[in-house]
Amino acid sequence: MEKKIILILIVPIVKYFDLDSKENNFFFDIRKINRNFLSKKIIKEEKDIFHFLENIEKNEKVMELIKNRKEKKIIFTNYPKSKEEFISFNKELEKINLKINSIIIVDTINYDLVENLMKKYLICPICEKIFLRDENNKKKYNLCPNDEDIKFSQEILNKINIEMINYYFHNSKNIIELFLKNNSISNIQHIKIRNIEELFSEKIENEILKIINK
Repeated sequence: MEKKIILILIVPIVKYFDLDSKENNFFFDIRKINRNFLSKKIIKEEKDIFHFLENIEKNEKVMELIKNRKEKKIIFTNYPKSKEEFISFNKELEKINLKINSIIIVDTINYDLVENLMKKYLICPICEKIFLRDENNKKKYNLCPNDEDIKFSQEILNKINIEMINYYFHNSKNIIELFLKNNSISNIQHIKIRNIEELFSEKIENEILKIINK
């Protein structure tokens, strides 16, 4: 049975959930790849983290994973991240007679919601999930509970978060344009988050799963 590759593009500041792999679906965990590009140390400079945002070499490990999976559908969230990575990824998929079959876009109804979330939450550059800011600002270093062994200064993490969001908006547009060169717009589904309450309910997660399981 031919595998299907699904790409979810989601604004980084709204990614709070993990979608569980089921019998016929496998959700790729970007955290495992990202950790391979970071040593266990304190990240003090932007250059220590930005190198994996654009690292095309990830494709080699990802392709290895795809070949070894038996599930009918393999789902990637915010991967590939850039135009170059998307092109490289597609070339590798073609070698094994696969392609990206569809894209699910998850974003907010307006940018105000993104800004409000950024005031309360930080994005972990490793697992790419959000976690609450240290409101008292007592911690010199900060990272989500999933990756406490790698530390980021708050100043650097703030800069990285802004860069991640800007990077997403710029590159997701490029990825969609590239996808539409060889695919119908009907292969793109759109989910809009209207408010913070909706984000932290199971509504968005259920909508994503409903589209995937069609």
